[in-house]
Amino acid sequence: MKPPVTIDDVARLAGVSPKTVSRVVNAEAHVRDATREAVHEAIAALGYRPNLAARSLASSRSMLIGLISMRLDAYIFRAMHSHGVRACRERGLHLIVEELDTLGSDTLRYLENSLRQMRFDGVIVSQLSDQPEILDLLERMQVRYVRISPTTDHGRADSVTSNVDHGLKLLAEHLYSLGHRHIAVASPRKRWRNVMRDALIELGCSPSQILSLPVNWRKTPVEAGLDIGAAILSQRQRPSAVYAFNDEMAAGLINYAWAHGIHVPRDLSVAGFDDGEMARAVWPPITTVHQPLDEMVRAAVALLAEPAAHGKPREVVCPVQLVVRESTAAAQ
Repeated sequence: MKPPVTIDDVARLAGVSPKTVSRVVNAEAHVRDATREAVHEAIAALGYRPNLAARSLASSRSMLIGLISMRLDAYIFRAMHSHGVRACRERGLHLIVEELDTLGSDTLRYLENSLRQMRFDGVIVSQLSDQPEILDLLERMQVRYVRISPTTDHGRADSVTSNVDHGLKLLAEHLYSLGHRHIAVASPRKRWRNVMRDALIELGCSPSQILSLPVNWRKTPVEAGLDIGAAILSQRQRPSAVYAFNDEMAAGLINYAWAHGIHVPRDLSVAGFDDGEMARAVWPPITTVHQPLDEMVRAAVALLAEPAAHGKPREVVCPVQLVVRESTAAAQ
């Protein structure tokens, strides 16, 4: 039988000390990127598998990262899970998902019990990053956490976001340049509706021409898109363009439009956000804003794995870019 690969074998191949290998495997800070990469390459080449139980006991760490979300059936959260698993694996960590369907007392008790049992080394809070009940609980239990795309209480904890405001302004400029003036803005987040609305007004739209549509978080994204379609068709003066909160809502809206004899984009231009697979899977393909979700999740894992020496909250902002496809066209 082939003898197991040891930490000394990895150290020799990477040209570092066993202690350095241990620091990399335990995701400790203050290791040079080139050294970290060399160790990871040696681990992959040799097939080294650290003893997780021994590491946990020796370091008083669980080697577990939690991902807390409300809806895992949406693309953005499936993507966060997938990218999070890979980012954690690179650091010898494991990702555990906790899906919370409500924010009632029973759910909070469930989460508290889960936090006690799992002893997460840190938690990524996605869709619930603005919920004080969740943040208060994590702080009371002294669980380190990173917020994804918070819109309130900035500076409360480490956070990772894309430049959503810039992306919405790019969408506003795109729709306006196509001649659209009567535009619907649909999002469950009031702040993002306001950012888009303000951008359109600054470009020259009248406030009365902008239709603000709130979205129900509790429905699936596609169902919410169907609701957006129904709301638009009920208007006496139908908008010529719509920004939907994400690509799946945009896809639901497009489905509703076609089913009711509305041609996209001739009769109605539709834009989404995220640039997920849905944006390319429907017809017409959806104009959207690309969010680098892989980069965002990787940054969140890094913030948890490498605590700041000064202890002050850190913020990572990832760039976005407009992706123009066939779902938007010149206003008729």
